[in-house]
Amino acid sequence: MTAQTHESDLLDYVRILEGSSSFKRKQALLSILQSLDISPTLHRYRSGENILIQPTRKPFVAIGSHFDVVPNSPGANDNASAMAVTLGVMRHFQAHPTQHIGVAYWIFDEEETGLKGSSAYVREHGTDGLIALANLELVGMGEQLAIWPLQPFSRGVLVDEIESSADHRGIAHHRFNQIILNTADHESFHLQGFPDAFTLTAVSQEDLEVAQHFIKAQSFDVDRQTLWSILGKAPLVQHYHQPSDQSIHLSESSLQWVTRVLIDAIEAVDAQFGRG
Repeated sequence: MTAQTHESDLLDYVRILEGSSSFKRKQALLSILQSLDISPTLHRYRSGENILIQPTRKPFVAIGSHFDVVPNSPGANDNASAMAVTLGVMRHFQAHPTQHIGVAYWIFDEEETGLKGSSAYVREHGTDGLIALANLELVGMGEQLAIWPLQPFSRGVLVDEIESSADHRGIAHHRFNQIILNTADHESFHLQGFPDAFTLTAVSQEDLEVAQHFIKAQSFDVDRQTLWSILGKAPLVQHYHQPSDQSIHLSESSLQWVTRVLIDAIEAVDAQFGRG
């Protein structure tokens, strides 16, 4: 089954969300969900509030992202792009529900200040029934898929299907231990003993070439400032946490193929569970 997204509307979500404070982004996202007749649960914890669309059945797969933004950055790719893809996947399964597994959508707060929202979620709610978490970071530009942190021969039902879906659609995919010096919300799940959590990022060929230089530099134990100077040459990183992180640099086609790869993969996992 193909995705039922429209050809020019995922970037519209990014445009609605970019340039606002974390609080205003949350309010805008809640308004979008209301327009889609989707009622989220607000998970309040000590310093913030996550937005959760919980699954209707177990076991389930989860898509993660975050709505908070660093000061002075419009936050188009980081991480409005991930929320746009999440909404695209959500709309598809609203119209074409899975039959054997559930799908959760977790949009965390305070990722940028120490993964606080995802840490609070997994600490309070645990991972009962969770098959795997595909977390989304920086998915609005690039024609290839980076999956991290993942070892070359790691296996998992969701990541295997994501790679299979990417192959089917002619999307090159690559596994990395890390693609930037910062981490992402998958780490909160790893720290609580849940291994099948990973992050997806859209990258370009130029990003990959810089990544190879970055990996080689790490093997020589160079300092963090040098590593950042290397990474800064990658298109993905040039706008990261910068005032230039604007939707004009993003691509509707990138948002669409990431959405479709996820939909294909989740439907394949659903079919696997249907076969018992």
